[in-house]
Amino acid sequence: MKRNGSRGCVTRKTRFGSRERDWLKGDAQRGCVCLYGASEPQPPASGPQTSTSTQPDLKLVLCSTNTTAEELCAQRDVQGLYLQLHGDLIRRLDPSERPLQMLYDYLTAMGYEDPLRVQQEAANSDLSCMIRFYSEKPVNADQQERTLLKGVFSVRKGKTQLHKWAERQVILCGTSLIVASVKDSLTGKMHILPLVGGKVEEVKRRQHYLMFSSAGPQAQTYYVNFDTLADYQRWHRQASKVVSQTISLVDLSCYSLEEVPEYLFYCQDITHLNLRHNFMSLDGPGGLVNFSRFAQLRSLNLSHNGLGVFPESLCEIQTLTELYLSCNGLSAVPARLENLQSLQTLCLDGNRLDSLPEELGKLSQLCSLGLSFNDFPLIPGVVERLGALDKLAMAGNRVETLDLCSLLRMTHIKSIDLRFIKPDDQDGNGDFAQCLAFLSAVCIRRLVNVPWAFCGPTV
Repeated sequence: MKRNGSRGCVTRKTRFGSRERDWLKGDAQRGCVCLYGASEPQPPASGPQTSTSTQPDLKLVLCSTNTTAEELCAQRDVQGLYLQLHGDLIRRLDPSERPLQMLYDYLTAMGYEDPLRVQQEAANSDLSCMIRFYSEKPVNADQQERTLLKGVFSVRKGKTQLHKWAERQVILCGTSLIVASVKDSLTGKMHILPLVGGKVEEVKRRQHYLMFSSAGPQAQTYYVNFDTLADYQRWHRQASKVVSQTISLVDLSCYSLEEVPEYLFYCQDITHLNLRHNFMSLDGPGGLVNFSRFAQLRSLNLSHNGLGVFPESLCEIQTLTELYLSCNGLSAVPARLENLQSLQTLCLDGNRLDSLPEELGKLSQLCSLGLSFNDFPLIPGVVERLGALDKLAMAGNRVETLDLCSLLRMTHIKSIDLRFIKPDDQDGNGDFAQCLAFLSAVCIRRLVNVPWAFCGPTV
């Protein structure tokens, strides 16, 4: 039974001519990919959608399962293609990825087996509610508002009437209000107003006015006159969130970011930056290579960013006390990590690590180390040299041997997580099981002075 409102490009005469339809039917490995523009497709203003009504930002592109994203970009003259699954995060496709094959694999995983049926369903643009391709990165207004607000407004500095009103570029990004020249912007003189702990107030008896004040005895004040009620409400809402914070925290998690806004580097009071669940890149004006510009950054969360390699530029942020790099496909940790002498918490869970550099032992303040769900065959020897370490997470590794002599020397550890450890040698792990039983019964509680520990099954 045909679904109401379905829009298949293989059979609809309004989408392709007879030549294109014949080409598609000649091979089940051929098909079309629906490419959307940056804006969300809008339904008709009134009445049902007719067979001739098309969405202006939707393009149907003929290709095969061997066609790569790079080839489609060349055909469409675009910089990159983006993928969104189930309305969630949007990521840039690797040039070698094949969009139509990805679409076919998705349908096969749903239970479609007949190649012709897969081709037919893949050509239906209704499928875009589950898997959607973009020819440019879409702009989410709500997300953009939380990330960066920018506009040209009338501004007056100070509370006295001596200062004149002037047109200025005003930016609200991260924890600060930035007032800059309209013409020169970032290249000219800027006034940066830290807002954490400060105030944002509406000015009574004046329409669409806000007063921004920084905290402290030498607080500065700026008055901004907004053009519309919508602008006024948007800026008031976002600034109120910033001034109510007790720490200089910027939370940009789950925003599909590849870079942070360049204006964020001018917020020199930022101490905590959460970029979890993004697609951060190393290069670019707002890439990880420039994060050393954060002069007071203490906590950085880059978990679930698909980095692939450990960004060595992070080893230059010597103010860091917490670094979270879980689930990034890391296979090695650089020796330069020893530069982070203030580091207290290092979370590397869910990667592909099987060893740690000896230089890690120079982190004299490290007290919490997360290595769960990696590929370690044993507890890294460098742990013995981390005298301040009191919490070690090793759950879900491929531990083959527990060196009791080594564990006996780790008297500084107060908690250790050894759940779900699975030796490679499943047939001959009797000694391993016996060792683990002895460890949990005697060594952990009495000899190593570990108040509590998790010990899971060995198979």
